[in-house]
Amino acid sequence: MSALRRRRTPALRALASGVLALLSSVTGVVAGVGLTEPSTGASFPLLRAAPGTDAPLDLTGVGVRKRLVFKVYAFGLYVDGAAARRELARWAGHTAEALAGDEEFYRALTTLNGDRLAVLHFVRSVSADQMRTAMTEALDRGVAQNDPARTAFLNLWTSAIADGEDVLLHFSADGAVTLLRGGAAVGTVRSAEVSRSLLESWLGPRPVSENIQRGVAARVPAILAN
Repeated sequence: MSALRRRRTPALRALASGVLALLSSVTGVVAGVGLTEPSTGASFPLLRAAPGTDAPLDLTGVGVRKRLVFKVYAFGLYVDGAAARRELARWAGHTAEALAGDEEFYRALTTLNGDRLAVLHFVRSVSADQMRTAMTEALDRGVAQNDPARTAFLNLWTSAIADGEDVLLHFSADGAVTLLRGGAAVGTVRSAEVSRSLLESWLGPRPVSENIQRGVAARVPAILAN
């Protein structure tokens, strides 16, 4: 029997390795330090500092934005963990599946009184005009046509985005939205309406991607349990 166990050990080890690899691909967890959006292969660390600070934000989950059948960008949402535990406490103990079907949860996440960071990793090139069109559609959710903040935000999108580029939108607790490209701030618009409308485009009713909306709930149970 001992000899038989010894002969089976390599096979059992190979099987265990295969199971672990399969679990990693299904959950998107990479060695406990990040998530991978499976359809694009884009990786997001579990913690990322808010721009201009050393304060780490927690990754809530990932998803992908498609236009028709074409993948445009992988998306990751980061939040202030302390603010989430304070303001989303009523959802502690809920599963990601339960959260993904709760519109009130998404409203609370959209208006969270804390820093949030949206990371868009582009997997195809997009022109400046295409980005302004996409941002216009997002702002139409709650920003008046004659609001100067609307024009100011759209004017930040002046150049094409390259395949492989990371574009960041930092939403601060005071309603300011900062666009960052290449690790540098392009500009900041201080408008609660702009902030809310942009976040609602991913999190609210009629999201631009249901995959993103559901995906950003994936790690919220773990964040609230800390």
